Amino acid sequence: MKNKIGLIGIGRWGKKIASVLSGYENFGGYVVSRNTENNDWMSQSFKKLQQENLDYMLSTTSPYESVIIATPMETHPDLVRRALSVNKHVLIEKPMTCKFSTAKELHLLAKEKGLILFTGYEFSLDSKFENIDFNNINSYSSTWNKWGSFENHIITNLAVHDIAIACMVLGSVESVTEVNLSNEDNVLLLKMKHARGNSHIMIDRLKNESTRKISLTDSESGENMIFQPSDLLLDHEIEKFTLA
Repeated sequence: MKNKIGLIGIGRWGKKIASVLSGYENFGGYVVSRNTENNDWMSQSFKKLQQENLDYMLSTTSPYESVIIATPMETHPDLVRRALSVNKHVLIEKPMTCKFSTAKELHLLAKEKGLILFTGYEFSLDSKFENIDFNNINSYSSTWNKWGSFENHIITNLAVHDIAIACMVLGSVESVTEVNLSNEDNVLLLKMKHARGNSHIMIDRLKNESTRKISLTDSESGENMIFQPSDLLLDHEIEKFTLA
């Protein structure tokens, strides 16, 4: 993908995306924010980028053929819909939406228009998964301890990463067998039954020390494959989108 890329959202995560995108010649501009500090940081860090307003970037007359959206999650469905409607390829940060019906609608719209709609679950792109035959895996277990972030619900902010990996490894979710939230919704135990096995996800975002471990069980040998996911794979995510 060599077309011009625009960035919508220049908050904490959007700045990380901008830093990765700065290595791409076709990163052309970003939508200015109501937050003057974020605007100042972007203009000082990336002096050659165009500062755009949202309506122009998401118009048929703008030069941006692709957009990356990193705004608050409640704005995601509308922005994705607007971008696809004017024939823009879209990378949307997770989650695209919390409603299956909306996700289905947006994927159908992208398919009808022949556009790329890519959701940013960067941890699922970890190279550690590349040589694993998922057909032989019948169990996924994850433990994730960290401090924060607290701006969104623990499921939509953190657990969605593990859910995405579990579905990649074990197939679609058939049922949720247990959901246990404690410590003011900052500790989560989630158990699910998938097409090819079961997943067990434990997240505690009140820990001062950050640790993460994923375990996969081979159904034939009984072997447990245990590893730590890479910390941040944002560069992998953007590369996969631009190469699509």
